[in-house]
Amino acid sequence: MGLSEEKLKETIRKEEAVSSVVRHRLDETYEKILNEPSLVKRKPRVRRQSFYVLVAVLMLLVITWMTPIGLATMNLLRFGEFTSERLKQEGFVKKGPSVAIDQKIEIKLLEHYADSQTLGLHFSIHLPKNSTLLSSDLEDYHLKFSIENQAKQTVIHFNSKNQVDSTKVDPIQSVQIDYSIDRATRTLELTYRLNTKDMEELPDLDDATLIVESISTNQQQELKQGENKLVIEQVSGKWEIPLKQTTSQFQPIPFYTTEDLENTTPSALAYPTSFVVTISEEFLKQTAPKPGDQSFQLKVNEQGNNQFYLPKKTKFKYKEGQKFLELTFDYSGYDQISEVVFVIEERESIPLSSE
Repeated sequence: MGLSEEKLKETIRKEEAVSSVVRHRLDETYEKILNEPSLVKRKPRVRRQSFYVLVAVLMLLVITWMTPIGLATMNLLRFGEFTSERLKQEGFVKKGPSVAIDQKIEIKLLEHYADSQTLGLHFSIHLPKNSTLLSSDLEDYHLKFSIENQAKQTVIHFNSKNQVDSTKVDPIQSVQIDYSIDRATRTLELTYRLNTKDMEELPDLDDATLIVESISTNQQQELKQGENKLVIEQVSGKWEIPLKQTTSQFQPIPFYTTEDLENTTPSALAYPTSFVVTISEEFLKQTAPKPGDQSFQLKVNEQGNNQFYLPKKTKFKYKEGQKFLELTFDYSGYDQISEVVFVIEERESIPLSSE
């Protein structure tokens, strides 16, 4: 999935110069290498040329990974990387590819995963020569698609014509999209992470069918007052791809306080894709009377290093007449670690254990 040389050159031309900090560090490295005795004794000109090649490669990598296309590529490479051994061994991420062809365009679903909270999809799309989608002034690629269950009912739709069956509620609330295009090989890669609404769960997707209706992209434009017209390039068709994902296979793992506290204290559920902490309003008032946006953290010791996670979603819910705050953290260790620490306002640390 590497970017072509042509694309890298194009990216470099578009980007600003390397920051002064990076340039200063490169200069310092260059001085150290030139002062090495071995470089003076053995053909310094050749060594210097080799160094220039090395510096050029390093600068190219720095610039590339700092660009939007580079960051998107990193996200694509990280897609489906879960550290839990159980998730790896039992195949939480379903590998493909499943292939569908229409309009001379081949769409592969390379991998996908789902629990009750999140659906992840990784597409690789091969475009034909002279495709209008390969124009260099296009950006922000995306798909329109829906998912049908075994009964041919639409249970999920993403900007598609196929609306969810009237007896059901579309469970999707938000989506994260990353894309990378290599025009030299005519390959477009896209990843989707679709997250559920509050109080909703993903339906079971075993023997379901994903139906892609179109591939769209926007034309790059300079924003001018009164002339902000969005130009969209689109290819429509019908690509049907089978899904084999049982969302009930990996049930959430409960975590509880390890201290002898009342039932109002925090508890949590570890999903393969997230970690959800629930805390009562009564306990919250005692520990953080006026909590702010940065008041809550999840501290996880990973291989000897403490990693901190902020909540990506918060909501209040009611249970048996009592009000609770629910915080969702983007931590996907699942069963890898048996104890984590819930931190309130950087002063109240509450251990949570699955044992």
